[in-house]
Amino acid sequence: MVNLPIEYSDKSVTPFGGLAILKRFIDQTGIREHLATLDLPEGGSNRAYDPVHIIESFWLGIWTGASRYIHCDWLRQDSTLAALFGYVNLPSQSTYSRFFGKFSQARNTAVFPPLQQWFFQQINVGAVTV
Repeated sequence: MVNLPIEYSDKSVTPFGGLAILKRFIDQTGIREHLATLDLPEGGSNRAYDPVHIIESFWLGIWTGASRYIHCDWLRQDSTLAALFGYVNLPSQSTYSRFFGKFSQARNTAVFPPLQQWFFQQINVGAVTV
Protein backbone atom coordinates (compact mmCIF):
# COMPACT_ATOMS: atom_id res chain seq x y z
CA MET A 1 0.00 0.00 0.00
CA VAL A 2 1.25 3.49 -0.85
CA ASN A 3 1.74 5.79 2.09
CA LEU A 4 0.32 9.12 0.90
CA PRO A 5 0.85 12.16 3.09
CA ILE A 6 -2.30 13.87 4.30
CA GLU A 7 -2.19 17.62 4.52
CA TYR A 8 -4.75 20.14 5.67
CA SER A 9 -5.31 23.58 4.29
CA ASP A 10 -7.30 26.65 5.27
CA LYS A 11 -7.95 27.44 1.60
CA SER A 12 -11.48 27.08 0.24
CA VAL A 13 -11.98 24.21 -2.19
CA THR A 14 -14.67 23.25 -4.65
CA PRO A 15 -15.16 20.17 -6.82
CA PHE A 16 -15.70 22.59 -9.71
CA GLY A 17 -12.31 24.31 -9.52
CA GLY A 18 -11.81 23.76 -13.25
CA LEU A 19 -14.43 26.43 -13.88
CA ALA A 20 -11.73 28.99 -13.13
CA ILE A 21 -10.71 28.54 -16.77
CA LEU A 22 -14.23 29.42 -17.91
CA LYS A 23 -14.17 32.43 -15.57
CA ARG A 24 -11.02 33.60 -17.31
CA PHE A 25 -12.76 33.09 -20.69
CA ILE A 26 -15.73 35.18 -19.52
CA ASP A 27 -13.38 37.93 -18.34
CA GLN A 28 -11.37 37.92 -21.57
CA THR A 29 -14.40 38.14 -23.84
CA GLY A 30 -16.04 40.90 -21.78
CA ILE A 31 -19.41 39.19 -22.05
CA ARG A 32 -20.50 40.48 -18.61
CA GLU A 33 -20.20 44.03 -19.84
CA HIS A 34 -21.98 43.23 -23.09
CA LEU A 35 -24.84 41.43 -21.35
CA ALA A 36 -25.39 44.56 -19.26
CA THR A 37 -26.10 46.54 -22.45
CA LEU A 38 -28.89 44.21 -23.63
CA ASP A 39 -32.62 44.45 -22.89
CA LEU A 40 -32.69 41.82 -20.15
CA PRO A 41 -35.71 41.55 -17.84
CA GLU A 42 -35.25 43.30 -14.50
CA GLY A 43 -36.62 42.03 -11.21
CA GLY A 44 -39.23 44.11 -9.43
CA SER A 45 -38.02 43.48 -5.88
CA ASN A 46 -35.45 45.53 -4.01
CA ARG A 47 -33.63 42.23 -3.38
CA ALA A 48 -33.72 41.14 -7.02
CA TYR A 49 -30.60 39.67 -8.57
CA ASP A 50 -28.84 41.52 -11.35
CA PRO A 51 -29.89 39.88 -14.68
CA VAL A 52 -26.25 39.33 -15.65
CA HIS A 53 -25.70 37.50 -12.35
CA ILE A 54 -28.69 35.24 -13.08
CA ILE A 55 -27.43 34.39 -16.56
CA GLU A 56 -23.87 33.72 -15.41
CA SER A 57 -25.09 31.58 -12.53
CA PHE A 58 -27.32 29.64 -14.91
CA TRP A 59 -24.30 29.01 -17.13
CA LEU A 60 -22.48 27.65 -14.08
CA GLY A 61 -25.35 25.24 -13.55
CA ILE A 62 -25.23 24.09 -17.16
CA TRP A 63 -21.44 23.75 -17.14
CA THR A 64 -21.65 21.55 -14.03
CA GLY A 65 -24.28 19.25 -15.54
CA ALA A 66 -27.67 20.77 -14.72
CA SER A 67 -30.44 19.82 -17.11
CA ARG A 68 -33.29 21.42 -15.13
CA TYR A 69 -33.63 24.60 -13.11
CA ILE A 70 -33.78 22.60 -9.89
CA HIS A 71 -30.37 21.07 -10.67
CA CYS A 72 -28.83 24.55 -10.40
CA ASP A 73 -29.72 24.53 -6.69
CA TRP A 74 -26.81 22.22 -5.86
CA LEU A 75 -24.44 25.11 -6.58
CA ARG A 76 -26.12 27.34 -3.99
CA GLN A 77 -24.20 25.50 -1.28
CA ASP A 78 -20.84 26.02 -3.01
CA SER A 79 -19.66 29.34 -1.55
CA THR A 80 -16.19 28.86 -3.06
CA LEU A 81 -17.57 28.74 -6.60
CA ALA A 82 -19.76 31.78 -5.93
CA ALA A 83 -16.74 33.69 -4.62
CA LEU A 84 -14.67 32.63 -7.63
CA PHE A 85 -17.20 34.40 -9.86
CA GLY A 86 -17.48 37.37 -7.50
CA TYR A 87 -20.89 36.57 -6.00
CA VAL A 88 -22.01 36.34 -2.39
CA ASN A 89 -24.58 33.69 -3.26
CA LEU A 90 -26.23 32.07 -6.26
CA PRO A 91 -29.91 32.26 -7.29
CA SER A 92 -32.50 29.60 -6.60
CA GLN A 93 -34.49 27.50 -9.03
CA SER A 94 -37.49 29.80 -8.72
CA THR A 95 -35.35 32.82 -9.63
CA TYR A 96 -34.34 31.14 -12.89
CA SER A 97 -37.87 30.11 -13.80
CA ARG A 98 -39.26 33.60 -13.08
CA PHE A 99 -36.41 35.30 -14.98
CA PHE A 100 -36.60 33.14 -18.11
CA GLY A 101 -40.41 33.22 -17.97
CA LYS A 102 -40.20 36.96 -18.69
CA PHE A 103 -38.76 36.34 -22.16
CA SER A 104 -41.25 36.81 -24.96
CA GLN A 105 -40.72 36.33 -28.69
CA ALA A 106 -40.01 40.06 -29.05
CA ARG A 107 -37.45 40.06 -26.23
CA ASN A 108 -35.80 36.90 -27.60
CA THR A 109 -35.43 38.60 -30.97
CA ALA A 110 -34.06 41.75 -29.33
CA VAL A 111 -31.53 39.93 -27.14
CA PHE A 112 -30.25 36.70 -28.64
CA PRO A 113 -29.36 37.47 -32.30
CA PRO A 114 -27.25 40.52 -31.31
CA LEU A 115 -25.67 38.53 -28.47
CA GLN A 116 -24.79 35.66 -30.76
CA GLN A 117 -23.38 38.00 -33.42
CA TRP A 118 -21.28 39.84 -30.82
CA PHE A 119 -20.03 36.58 -29.33
CA PHE A 120 -18.83 35.15 -32.64
CA GLN A 121 -17.09 38.43 -33.43
CA GLN A 122 -15.15 38.04 -30.17
CA ILE A 123 -13.84 34.56 -30.93
CA ASN A 124 -13.14 35.39 -34.58
CA VAL A 125 -14.07 32.08 -36.17
CA GLY A 126 -13.94 33.47 -39.71
CA ALA A 127 -16.32 32.05 -42.28
CA VAL A 128 -18.68 29.25 -41.32
CA THR A 129 -20.36 27.02 -43.88
CA VAL A 130 -23.54 25.22 -42.87
